[in-house]
Amino acid sequence: MRLQTIDGQQVPRSLKVSIPRKFISKFPEGTIYKLDTKLVRKEGRRPYFIAINRRNVRRAMEFFEYNLKVQNGFDYVPPTKR
Repeated sequence: MRLQTIDGQQVPRSLKVSIPRKFISKFPEGTIYKLDTKLVRKEGRRPYFIAINRRNVRRAMEFFEYNLKVQNGFDYVPPTKR
């Protein structure tokens, strides 16, 4: 399993997230996580995120819609399911 950023955020989706598997293996594939990261830029490599405070990795469904509201202004209304 690998982590990557999700659509709708203010960072490109192509950025990968480096974290040991033992911290994310307890949840099924497709889980959205909330974690603190630091951007790493090494010469000759693509930038990527590295997880910090790894022991504090949590599932984040409850944070996702709130983050969209913060980024898009608090007038944001999530799309309805059809």
